[in-house]
Amino acid sequence: PDGTLRLRGEPDAHAPRDDEGFLLALGIPGVRRRVAEDLASRGARFLTLVHPTAVVAPTARIGAGAVICPGAVISDAAVVGPWALVNYHASVAHDAAVGAFAVLSPYATLAGRARAGDDAFLGLHASIGPGCTLGDRSKISANSCLLSDAPADAIVYGVPGRVGPLLP
Repeated sequence: PDGTLRLRGEPDAHAPRDDEGFLLALGIPGVRRRVAEDLASRGARFLTLVHPTAVVAPTARIGAGAVICPGAVISDAAVVGPWALVNYHASVAHDAAVGAFAVLSPYATLAGRARAGDDAFLGLHASIGPGCTLGDRSKISANSCLLSDAPADAIVYGVPGRVGPLLP
């Protein structure tokens, strides 16, 4: 009633109610997926949040449960997948796509027609060049730039980005 948000307990033990809406506020893609899928399987209803200072083109599509933070830019015909997180001042250029549960850290950028796969992670100031694809569950280190396609389960580091296997 007073507008205060309260922590209800551990997600694994919570029984979602019809009068509750959930925002996914986790920054690790695999954990985002596990928590959201578990709660959704028990009836949780996830809200989509687009901060009022974010710029979202009318032709962009934002998936259910996604969070678009202050200062983010989602351009023409861009797609942000379900439960993705586009953090402060991150940008998704025209015709680019962010996969389900992917996380773009502050100032991360996808150029035109770029793709970040499901459960992908872009560190601070990381970028994907025009038309390039980052595979599912792959990561780009902070201040690194992917200028060619990277497969699933890879790590990208440096400028230009070098691609290596993601260590367990």
